[in-house]
Amino acid sequence: MSRSKSSVGLFVLGIVLFAWSASQFSISLQKTFGPHLGDEEQVVEEPLPEDLATLQAEIERGIEPETPTPEPTLADPTEAARQTTIAANLAAENTFLDLSAESAATPRPTSVKFKQPDRILIPAIGLDAPVKKAKLQLVEILEKKYPQWSAPNEFAAGWHTNTAGLGQKGNLVLNGHHNVYGEVFGKLADIQPGDEIILFSGSDFLTYQVTNRMILPEKYQPLEVRLQNAQWLEPTQDERLTLVTCWPHDNNTHRLVVVAKPAVDENLDR
Repeated sequence: MSRSKSSVGLFVLGIVLFAWSASQFSISLQKTFGPHLGDEEQVVEEPLPEDLATLQAEIERGIEPETPTPEPTLADPTEAARQTTIAANLAAENTFLDLSAESAATPRPTSVKFKQPDRILIPAIGLDAPVKKAKLQLVEILEKKYPQWSAPNEFAAGWHTNTAGLGQKGNLVLNGHHNVYGEVFGKLADIQPGDEIILFSGSDFLTYQVTNRMILPEKYQPLEVRLQNAQWLEPTQDERLTLVTCWPHDNNTHRLVVVAKPAVDENLDR
């Protein structure tokens, strides 16, 4: 009887040991190969896309990933037009475009005596100001260079040094700020045809009479419009004075151009 009980006990112990061994083996497999297929938390890894797989393989091998070459894009005609307008209005504020790239080298009209203007007087608007040489710079617009004059950054009119002198045949051009640096031409918009402009060179002076006053759109305009406006600054066959500034007072979208011709009475030693 005792042998029978001993045999049963050993059998039961064997079953328990077998079950425990199977359990440990299962745990070992789970750690090695992951969860059983029947577990709810099973994670199935999807294969990487081909481009990402290649990138990952290169990174693992220590290869610098190759930067893909961007596809060429077709030019947007609307954007091209916008860039053209921007280029055409380069430095449009408080600068004055000449008509041609060669005009900066245009010689002054010849005369027995050359008189550089040094003072301007306009009684109708209460202006009495010095005249100084304007600064010239070349700007590139649509792959072509154009001279562009800058007004003096002070209370003074700027003389375009490639234009006529006082009393010479040709176009004598003066520019000036209208809303900054003393606003030398701040009231030029109030001038009227028939008003007098007196220009000095030392003790000599010449009186002009206003014949034309124009307000021309400039900023944000096509290059053709700006070049057409610049014709007023070009050499002429007659003797005249041209004043140019920006307009209106709170902006620089237009050009104010005033043209005057010599009056009959003058005090100029020619």
